[in-house]
Amino acid sequence: MKTLILILALTFTTFGQVTIDQIKAKSKTAPFKKVKYYGIGYDKFTDKSIVSFANVFGGKAGFLMGGSILSFIAEFRFDGQTLNKSIDEFTIGIAGYGKSPQFLKEPHLYIIADNARFDLTPIDSDLSVKSNPITGTMLTERLDFKISRRDLETIANAKSVEVKVSDAIFTVKPEILSGVKSILAFGTL
Repeated sequence: MKTLILILALTFTTFGQVTIDQIKAKSKTAPFKKVKYYGIGYDKFTDKSIVSFANVFGGKAGFLMGGSILSFIAEFRFDGQTLNKSIDEFTIGIAGYGKSPQFLKEPHLYIIADNARFDLTPIDSDLSVKSNPITGTMLTERLDFKISRRDLETIANAKSVEVKVSDAIFTVKPEILSGVKSILAFGTL
């Protein structure tokens, strides 16, 4: 009888899987809850899940007076609501918000992580224009870059990370690297 119960228990137990709801729950536990700005969700219309982290990592002074803000995004997507294998390919996104385009001149992303150098070419881009009574016309741009797990781990574990996009150069803050490490952990079975 004990053998039958054990066989039934193993039959209904899934190994090597995690659902989007389990990832959401995990994001609220230590050490992940220290990191803010997760986006974890499922789109029933496309049957895709997305797990992302975003945080502001730079900008030019006076955002309301014509300056700009840049956000660093790390994410992965998978089909359905259940992750069945570890993610091997991630997306790094750079989003810019301001009065004028920031990425048109040179849409590459250059990263120096300790002694490793990465030159990433965008796989996707988006530009939208919105009007606001306080700030006036605002542009929102986003560039997405594919990156392997190994390269993203190199960046996340580096002591010093510098990023150049167009003519903007920034040092990536430790809290952003913590968010990237969380995304890597969420994508690991």
